[in-house]
Amino acid sequence: MQRTPLLLSGFLSLAAPSLAQLPDVAIVAAATSPLTACNYTDVQSKLMASGFFNSVDIVDCMAQTPTLQMLMAYDGIISWSNSSYQNGALLGDVFADYVDAGGGVVLAVYATSTLTANRSLTGRWSTGGYDVIVPRTGNTNGAVTLGNVLVPSHPAMAGVATLSSTQGARPTGTTLAQGQLLAEWSDGKILAAVGATSQRVDLGLYPPSSACTSTFWDENTDGGQELSNALLYVCGGGSTSLGTNYCTAVNNSTGGPGAMSATGSALVVDNDVTLAASGLPNNAFGFFLTSTTQGFIAGPGGSVGNLCLGGSIGRYVGPGQIQSTGLTGAISLQISLTQVPTPTGFVSVAPGQTWNFTA
Repeated sequence: MQRTPLLLSGFLSLAAPSLAQLPDVAIVAAATSPLTACNYTDVQSKLMASGFFNSVDIVDCMAQTPTLQMLMAYDGIISWSNSSYQNGALLGDVFADYVDAGGGVVLAVYATSTLTANRSLTGRWSTGGYDVIVPRTGNTNGAVTLGNVLVPSHPAMAGVATLSSTQGARPTGTTLAQGQLLAEWSDGKILAAVGATSQRVDLGLYPPSSACTSTFWDENTDGGQELSNALLYVCGGGSTSLGTNYCTAVNNSTGGPGAMSATGSALVVDNDVTLAASGLPNNAFGFFLTSTTQGFIAGPGGSVGNLCLGGSIGRYVGPGQIQSTGLTGAISLQISLTQVPTPTGFVSVAPGQTWNFTA
């Protein structure tokens, strides 16, 4: 009896902490003194209450300028000013280095708007094009509410339905240096904008709430959600490339090997992962397999290809999961991290685990 060749793509490992560990973040702001003031701790408590973060530290940038090594302990940082940074130019250099090294930065009022010297980031931050909102346009104040949400589907706007402030400090300018405008205040001023990469968000919002000072944004509205969303997004909570390729696929009938990739959220709590296989023969049928164990079997069961999974192998063969490669030679599948197949039933991805996939 002739066996049907098994067409295997490349192999992809999705490993913790990329799927399992909540990010560690830091507030690196020049709001006031001391660092125990509510201007910091109010934001810290709201970020922690979101459930998005493992830890939220407060890092001094008024009496000192943190080093890149200090900031690399964090997946993302949020910064704003209402006092002077210790050195805005040097901090701008460090923040630029941090973004270049893969870190995420949220910048908020007054750092996104102030005309006061040393209360905005300069240095390489300015000269290297890291600003999203055009900085130093001055401030507009007065009562304001949430205006147009231009991209309601963006992760930075998830769950943001109301927002108001009796003082509402926000940038006077309405121009972006890069990226995309996500939302406006009711007077058309910028509320939120994302950069050209997912590592950058700028907010036209002063982060502390009315729980700290009555004229700040109303804590009964969704400012905390906006701050948490923005910081989670720059930590990798938006759609991004996931996983690490391993093992080697043999050439298939296209003359080359197939390839695996995955995109989605880097946080398991978001349950957002899409697998993709490409470089496959046209008009063939395929499906994805998974296991927590890597392995190597050449020509499994007389098939053509290498199987780099071991242990208990699950198969995505439910309704709609066996797919045709069509004319593109590719298949993709959005998977549920709470319904991962195994030979004995479905399981949920747990913190600390590594899952391996092939097609």
